[in-house]
Amino acid sequence: MNKIFKLMLILPFFLFVLASCSSDSETNNNAKIKLDFWTLFGGGDLSFMEEIVEEFNNSQDEIVVNMPAIRNSDYYTKLVTSVAANRGPDVAIAHTSKIPELNSRGG
Repeated sequence: MNKIFKLMLILPFFLFVLASCSSDSETNNNAKIKLDFWTLFGGGDLSFMEEIVEEFNNSQDEIVVNMPAIRNSDYYTKLVTSVAANRGPDVAIAHTSKIPELNSRGG
């Protein structure tokens, strides 16, 4: 539970940093910034994360976070493959043991 609490503290900051990296042309055209956010959560953790994303999306009009449902058993296969193909999500949750593999694939 402590790890989830830390994640909840870090996630809004991470989203803010990503949003600040967007190009000025997007901001000037009043276009919403769209972020794909992948998680491997399930059960109560998934419900909690969905609530956080929904509250974030409803709290402002500049950024929309999309959090698709991905089965836990397929998560790392899809994540590593999409990163290797340069089509990965904007934000993803990963165990620290997977970071070297993702990094070697271009993530």
